Amino acid sequence: MVENISSFELYGADRTIVLFDNNVKTKIMHFISKSERTFDEIVIFVKRSKSTVSDILTSMEQSGLIISKRDPLDKRKKTYQSCAVSIGISSKPTPELYHTAIKGVGKSIDTSFTFMNSIFKSMRYVYSSFGVDVSSALKLMGLNVGIEISRQLKSSSLESLLLEIVDFWDKHQLGYMKVISQNPLTLIIEDCYECSGMDNVGKTLCVFDEGMLISIFDNRLGLSSTVKEVECFGTGFEHCKFIVLFDKNI
Repeated sequence: MVENISSFELYGADRTIVLFDNNVKTKIMHFISKSERTFDEIVIFVKRSKSTVSDILTSMEQSGLIISKRDPLDKRKKTYQSCAVSIGISSKPTPELYHTAIKGVGKSIDTSFTFMNSIFKSMRYVYSSFGVDVSSALKLMGLNVGIEISRQLKSSSLESLLLEIVDFWDKHQLGYMKVISQNPLTLIIEDCYECSGMDNVGKTLCVFDEGMLISIFDNRLGLSSTVKEVECFGTGFEHCKFIVLFDKNI
């Protein structure tokens, strides 16, 4: 198995994936992802010469990762902002997750859903075995899938929506969900399709589910929510636990 020998980040934009192992580029991406920044602000932040920063920004813009625009009050000045999405970062390799997922394929060939789910796990965890954390990409995928799911649901109140979500998870064999607390809203999922049977690697694994739940709550209730998994097979539990917080009382 390949070892994680350097620090890097993966960004995607306009059908392009770019790997950054340049610390200056990474700093710039983090800096301008929060808000538009001027050229001078970037130079001060990264502590490099103007010519170096200019060359780096030109390269990043040509790659489609950032965009620039002229200051309407001074055409000599530019501001920059990110138009890319973080899809992976370097992390400690966890080959045990991939090995466990692969073993599950052989055990589940006779059952269609279980077999396809084992394939999904294998494809996901192969990245972690090489030290690539794709949580950001999985969260984004979960958010988009959650939007589609929310369009199939009918409820606009929390109580009835929770019943629909529980039924949806059960119907599609995503796990057995139950509400164990209302304040804060706490969900437990047993036999989770995403992490059930996986090894304790010291971190939660169900970021895709976090994304799905966020979109479902936000789109059906018209609120802004935060969903955080706090217990998981990946942290030594035999269930998943999610805490849901809303931006205002409902």
